[in-house]
Amino acid sequence: MTSGDGLSGAFVQSIVQDRDGNIWFGTDGGASVYDGNGWRTYSTLDGLASDFVQVVFQDTDGTLWFGTNGGLNRFDGSNWATFKKEDGLIHDQVRLMVQDDSGALWFGTNEGVSRYTGQVWTSFTTANGLAANDILAIRQDAAGHLWFGTAGGGVSRYDGKVFQNLTRQDGLSGNVVHSIYRDQNDDLWLGTKGGVSRYRIPPKSMPHIFIDALVADRRYEGVEAVELPSTV
Repeated sequence: MTSGDGLSGAFVQSIVQDRDGNIWFGTDGGASVYDGNGWRTYSTLDGLASDFVQVVFQDTDGTLWFGTNGGLNRFDGSNWATFKKEDGLIHDQVRLMVQDDSGALWFGTNEGVSRYTGQVWTSFTTANGLAANDILAIRQDAAGHLWFGTAGGGVSRYDGKVFQNLTRQDGLSGNVVHSIYRDQNDDLWLGTKGGVSRYRIPPKSMPHIFIDALVADRRYEGVEAVELPSTV
């Protein structure tokens, strides 16, 4: 399928299937949707902030979001809304989107990350602890932490309060992290410019230790006793 068939542009950046089964394509000529029978294309004439669409995303409410080179768009099926830097977005070129477990949306740009709760915008850059501002990947782990793959700074993990940064010095295969994948065991796989690294999330608590025998190696005169806390 090409522009001759109804696709808005030849450079396809993003493909998403919505909950109704329609396939959306973000291209360099707008956003196209295919319902199995025909095509429809949306452009700046319809409300897109830019015709260069880098990413298409559907949130848990069914709302569609479009990250473009000229800002961010929200589309509810009828109406378009636009968000730009003056609205709280860190940068107008939006290349990545994820939704965390709380429902907040995260947007990755080449100037940092923005979080939108539906009411409040918050942005993060290297000034806040991010390893680098050029964001290439975003993923949430099983503990609810957000991971950000960067171009040159390695990967940053955000626990809701502070950032922890990991680089080649910590065992990462490369400092340019293009992709992050969470598998069925909740391990994170990080694709870098230098290879692939796997990160296993440590358990939240220490494993239980069961004591089934005690041996005294010294004898004392008088009463001998060993007491263990009731919680052991």
